[in-house]
Amino acid sequence: LHYVGHGISGHAGMAVGVALRPEKIMLSKDKPKGEYNWCEGEVIEIVYFGAHTTYHLKLDSGKVIKAQELNNTRDLSCGLTWGDRAYANWNDLAMVVLTH
Repeated sequence: LHYVGHGISGHAGMAVGVALRPEKIMLSKDKPKGEYNWCEGEVIEIVYFGAHTTYHLKLDSGKVIKAQELNNTRDLSCGLTWGDRAYANWNDLAMVVLTH
């Protein structure tokens, strides 16, 4: 389930999509406390780019999302590796709603 923390234009019941930038997604081994704006999956790829690391998370639905973390410390903050179950979560203001 998603909760959008800002207004959108349109009418009730209209079809919409949601866009979310990888750097707006936070990863954790722990289940988020909130009811909205999170999903669970398996880490299937980790790509190190120097300044940041991109994690590919395969959701139970089969879809794959990407999350990025800055490499601003020597210790990778989320501590995830290939095959780990992980939770992705994001702020309610981070989503962009795409109307059709």
